[in-house]
Amino acid sequence: MITFFNIRGDVIFNSDKKTAAKALEEAVGKGINLEGINLRNANLQGANLQGAQMPASDLKNANLEGANLTDADLSDSDLENTKFNDAILDNANLRGTFLRSTEFNNASMTKTDLAFLNNFNYEYDGFSCEFNGANMESSIMTGRHLYHSSFRGTNLKMADMNRTYLDQVDLWWAILEGASLVRAKLEKVDLRNANLVNANLKNCMIIDTNMDNADKTGMETSPYYDLPSAIERLKRGFLK
Repeated sequence: MITFFNIRGDVIFNSDKKTAAKALEEAVGKGINLEGINLRNANLQGANLQGAQMPASDLKNANLEGANLTDADLSDSDLENTKFNDAILDNANLRGTFLRSTEFNNASMTKTDLAFLNNFNYEYDGFSCEFNGANMESSIMTGRHLYHSSFRGTNLKMADMNRTYLDQVDLWWAILEGASLVRAKLEKVDLRNANLVNANLKNCMIIDTNMDNADKTGMETSPYYDLPSAIERLKRGFLK
């Protein structure tokens, strides 16, 4: 028997299935509310978890490669070192999740919500993450602060990246056609050969960023600021 506990140690669900993946599929199929479930180190590779309700859960070190998480709710969960390579996360709710060494390589993430709106101190909520080759068209990343992460060849067409802070992020050959990065901060970002056609970078702060050979046709920009104090920014008229 496999027993699932929440992060407080309370029993959530018991199953006679032989693997954690099959047991969790059973729980999801029965519509069990799995909020706060402890799935740390779990092997859930290839599991069908479509529509799973698992907000505020612990998935640290879990393997969800190839899993189907379409319409799933993982909001406010700990996803440190979690592997979602080749997984399906279309329309999934990952808002407020903590990402560190999290892997989404070649995942399907159309309309996935990765927003992080409560970070007012400019602390990183994403470290060394990999989104290489993922399809993130129309995804939402508003307010995310990502450090040393990679989006090589990633499809971010029409993505909402307003107010994101990208520090030492690799977007080499990424597709950002029609993406919105209003009031974003790009510091030491690699945008070589990227597709920035019709991208909106109004009021975007750009520091030491490489856009060599990027297609900037129709890209919208406006003056940006990189000054230490709000008073100086106000004097220059860039802070509104």
